[in-house]
Amino acid sequence: MGKTIIYTCIVGNYDELRQPQVLDERFEYLCFVRKGAKITEKMGAWTVVELDYDNASPAILARYPKLNPHKVLPKDCDYSVWLDGDVCITSQEFYEVILSKEASGVLWSGLWHPLRDCAYEEICASFEAGKEKLGPLRRAAKFLRKELFPHHAGLFENSVILRKHGDGGVKKLAKLWWKLFLRYAHRDQIFLPYCMNVNGMTMDFLFPEYMDAATGGMLDFGQHNPAPKQGLLTRMWAGLAQRRGRRVLAKVTQDTSAPVPE
Repeated sequence: MGKTIIYTCIVGNYDELRQPQVLDERFEYLCFVRKGAKITEKMGAWTVVELDYDNASPAILARYPKLNPHKVLPKDCDYSVWLDGDVCITSQEFYEVILSKEASGVLWSGLWHPLRDCAYEEICASFEAGKEKLGPLRRAAKFLRKELFPHHAGLFENSVILRKHGDGGVKKLAKLWWKLFLRYAHRDQIFLPYCMNVNGMTMDFLFPEYMDAATGGMLDFGQHNPAPKQGLLTRMWAGLAQRRGRRVLAKVTQDTSAPVPE
C-alpha cells in the first residue's frame, strides 16, 4: 500500500496555497494546478501537478480533483485526504486521526457541517451567500424533492474529505456526484448526502459532533479572497433579486413532511 496522499487544488487567485505547519513522512502532499500553470516542481511541502483536465470555470476546474480523486491520483494510493486550499494542518494529532480511520476500514469520512444538517437549507444558504445563481439552485431543490430525498438527512462541510477512493462503491458515488454537480448547482455540499444515500453509504465523521477540527487545534481554516465591492445601483438590484429568490426557494425547499403548527 502506498502512502496516503493529502491533496488540494489552486486555480486562479481564489485561494493561496497554505503550507502545513506540521508534516508527517507517512503522507505525500500534492497540489493540482491548471494545465499550463505549473512554474515549479515544489511549493514548500507540496509537489505541483498539472491537471489533465480543463474548464473555463474556476469553480468547476477546482472541483474536478476534489470530486474525482480516482481519476487524478496515483494508482498505488489507497487513501486520500482532500483539503480545500484555505485549510492548514496545525497538529500531529490530525494525522493520527486519519490513520486511525484508515485502520478501521472506513471508506469515507468528513467534517460535520457546523451550521446545518439539511441539503435544502444548504441550497437556501448558498443563495443568500451569493455562491450560486437562483436557477441552478431551484433546479437542484426540485431534483431532490422529485427523488423524495428527506430534509435534515445530514450534511458534510466538504473542506476536508478522507476517502478510500479506489473502492468500487466510492468511485460509483464519485461518478454520480460529479454528474449532479455539473448538471445542477455547482455546490458540492448539496448533493453529497443524496449520493451517499443512493449508494447505501453511511455518513462517517472524522471528529465527534461536539468537536470540530478548528476547536480541536488540528486544522486552521483561512478565508477565501473576498469578492470585489459593488456599486450602489448594483447592490440595489441585487437586493431586489435576492428577495425574489428567497420567495422562490422557500416554495421548492419547504419541508412538506413537517407537522403544521396548531
